[in-house]
Amino acid sequence: MNPTAEELLEGGKAAIAQAEPPEAGAVFSQSKTGVAHLIMMLAQQEMANGVAVRVAENKAIRALFKEAADWVPALKPRLLALLRTEDADQSIPALDAANVDLRNALIELHAATDSNKGRNMRVLRLLRLMAEGRKVDLPGMG
Repeated sequence: MNPTAEELLEGGKAAIAQAEPPEAGAVFSQSKTGVAHLIMMLAQQEMANGVAVRVAENKAIRALFKEAADWVPALKPRLLALLRTEDADQSIPALDAANVDLRNALIELHAATDSNKGRNMRVLRLLRLMAEGRKVDLPGMG
């Protein structure tokens, strides 16, 4: 998962606060400034999109569980229980906690459907969609 804005800002503070060794010179200072800028840019992206990405991801996982509840009888009770959950609290920590539960069940579903190509491909398509949603934009990288 991507780091939260809070984690990124902590990294930015650490990069800025780190004392430069006397022999480092201007190149070290420029590099440190560049790293701090990149961290702040990633935090900005996370703050702009973090909630929407998590809500969409949780919704997509639940939609797959609705479709897949009958695929693996042993997982059906768990998938149905997760279907009844909601993202009423849309704070990042609450969304991440729900996402962990959903992803853990998704991992189990993926493992259980490994021998069924069609069902496994359905899980893999969701994983690809989730990865696209978590993609970060880095300058000069396409």
